[in-house]
Amino acid sequence: MDKSTKISSLNVGFVLFVATVIVIVALFWVGSGGGLFQQQADYHFMCPSTSRLKDGSRVYLSGVPVGKVDSIGFVEDLTQNSVRVRISINESVMRRIRADSSVSLQSDGLLGDVSVHITMGTSREKELAPGNEITYKPTSPIDDFVGAEFSGSANDVLRELVVVLK
Repeated sequence: MDKSTKISSLNVGFVLFVATVIVIVALFWVGSGGGLFQQQADYHFMCPSTSRLKDGSRVYLSGVPVGKVDSIGFVEDLTQNSVRVRISINESVMRRIRADSSVSLQSDGLLGDVSVHITMGTSREKELAPGNEITYKPTSPIDDFVGAEFSGSANDVLRELVVVLK
């Protein structure tokens, strides 16, 4: 093999290696909810516990994946017993987050992962600007099993079951 063939082979190999690395990085970036060319808007919320929530967990807006958890940390004020969770969502959906939107933590599959779920605000409320706090609304364990739509009736059934058992 002559010298020019070796150099050509090395150049082709290097270009293929770089292209493979770029494709792998892009797949991880898009798969984590960041989007490849989408601008991100940051919000945060305060909650008492973030059990099983981790950096990179998915963020949903009315069931549609729109972002990810950026960071989880304690607040500086020791009088507050809250954890601050910072999330980033696609800028294209930020106009749907309103002053009456709320956020909750919900189980995400059978493995016990937790994701962030934001409710869409109503059009009569003002848009919530990036950087502001979204109100945290805790959910009951019954909501995880039967869904928020049926939790009222499930609570009624459980209440009646307790009365019958007594």
